Amino acid sequence: MHFNNFSLISSKSLNFLIFLFPFSFILGNLFINAEIVLITVLGLLIYKNEILNLKKDIIVNFIIFFFILIIISTLVDIYLDPQNKNLLKSILYSRYFIFLLVLSCAIKKGNINFKLLFFSCFICSAFISLDVIFQFIIGKNFLGFASDKYYNSSVFGEELIAGSFIQRFGILGIFFAAIIFKQKGKYFFALPLCFTIFITGIILSGNRMPALLVLLFIFLGTILIKEIRFSLILSFFLSLVIFLIIFNTNSDYNRRYATFLGNAMDLPGAVRDELKRGDYPELKEVTNEKKQKLFYYQRRVLLKDDVLGKKYSLLSLRTGHSVIYVTAIDTWLDRPIIGSGIKSFRVKCLKKLYLPNRICESHPHNYYLEILNDSGVVGALLLILTIGYLLIKKFRNHLNFKIKYDSNNLIFYAIFLSLIVELFPLRSSGSFFSTSNAAFIFFLIGLLLNIDHIFKKN
Repeated sequence: MHFNNFSLISSKSLNFLIFLFPFSFILGNLFINAEIVLITVLGLLIYKNEILNLKKDIIVNFIIFFFILIIISTLVDIYLDPQNKNLLKSILYSRYFIFLLVLSCAIKKGNINFKLLFFSCFICSAFISLDVIFQFIIGKNFLGFASDKYYNSSVFGEELIAGSFIQRFGILGIFFAAIIFKQKGKYFFALPLCFTIFITGIILSGNRMPALLVLLFIFLGTILIKEIRFSLILSFFLSLVIFLIIFNTNSDYNRRYATFLGNAMDLPGAVRDELKRGDYPELKEVTNEKKQKLFYYQRRVLLKDDVLGKKYSLLSLRTGHSVIYVTAIDTWLDRPIIGSGIKSFRVKCLKKLYLPNRICESHPHNYYLEILNDSGVVGALLLILTIGYLLIKKFRNHLNFKIKYDSNNLIFYAIFLSLIVELFPLRSSGSFFSTSNAAFIFFLIGLLLNIDHIFKKN
């Protein structure tokens, strides 16, 4: 009797913590880490035997190999460079592995209330979206934070991540709206209205990549989920009208979005041309004093001082991503097999600053370039093939169930499409190893691992 009471209370507590997961992203990294620790500890108490049984899953085994490789590559770099202090970070990063195992066990045991989770995502996304819209119109958000020239960051202040937050949790949240507003398979205007508010919030946030990613979601959702196809298409056209009005009436947003497509098209060619130039051997012998005079960066803008009497052409710096990507490829090629360990780019890039068209940042602004830098081609292939296999396997299993349209169908597609959108390779991004990004990515992977069980129980 006592055991049953403990199990009931524990599962309710776990659901409450998962319900708070989107809120922790609003409150910051301290709360995200607290969420992960609490969910992990509680999950270990509830599912200790089930977690041990997951070692039989080949996908779980490959994921743990990736985490072990991160520690090994960091240890190798410490051996070669004793000043590396990232060993503890590489070990602590393993908390995300335990986190995803707990989530996987919770789904297997039927202890996650997805409607509650999606409701949390919905209200958080709706609040941030409306706050961004209010900030754009009034000039200040609900809490009095002023609007920037190009950005409306809502409660996030100087962190320009409002659009990313809405894109991530809005995709999950819109499936709550789809479940709640479903009336004999039709949604009328409730679902399109909600999604249009989310998309408008993303547009007005000034974050351009989330706007592109939500278009990817609409495209995939329209193909795969016929029951909400009309709602997604209607949301797209309503949002397009709003975007065109803003684009043609606001000069700041006009400039910001007008350059986006051109920059994206220029980027591959700029990176390719710079990599063709070779290694600039004449610069290897330049003294440190001349290196400092030759190229340096200030607020992401490279300046040239032709101290060698030779002209070096600079890449287009309209986005800054071209020089970051070139630098990231350079640093990866220095140790291509297993990389240089966790969060190594910020240090290794310093050795490339004497070269033209190189820059130092805290991370390469692309998940896959960062994974290559930190775990090499071995880690990148391991992670890509594992997640690719996971997505294909779960999609095929989903089709084999041949279920009729219901809430479980929407739950599957919410998680499945969210993970595809999050890991879209042709995107600029934050650090793969940062708290918020790692928490969200492994949260989705944990949910997807045993997603089949929501169909088997019905």
